[in-house]
Amino acid sequence: MSRHRFAVFALISISLASSLWFLLDVITAYRYLRNTYAFGVPNFDSRFQALRKSMPPRSVMGYVSDNPANNAQSQAEFYLTQYALAPAIVKASTEEHFVVANFHNNSPDPAMLRAKHLVLVQDFGNDVFIYRNITK
Repeated sequence: MSRHRFAVFALISISLASSLWFLLDVITAYRYLRNTYAFGVPNFDSRFQALRKSMPPRSVMGYVSDNPANNAQSQAEFYLTQYALAPAIVKASTEEHFVVANFHNNSPDPAMLRAKHLVLVQDFGNDVFIYRNITK
């Protein structure tokens, strides 16, 4: 009978420990998202509002960001940018004539921009820019 009690106690302990780790992960994610000004659909809509108003509705643009390409947040921000600029088409490439830039600071890496052949056209504020690909 004591083996069964030990097994039940061990199972309950492991369950509580895993629930505690999950709760800590949720709290950490909440704090990160709460402090990230650029996350969420309403914030992206307001950040890209000036660009959306100044562009033709059915334009096609590329996309560049200062996030690492394989980052989950980078992918989420790309989709939010597509949503915020609809009905325009935003492609995950810098090979279009115009490229929308979604940066997280107001001083993008000039070496990265030169390597991608991008020249600034307009700064829309909120770290949103339009670049022109000089090879297109």
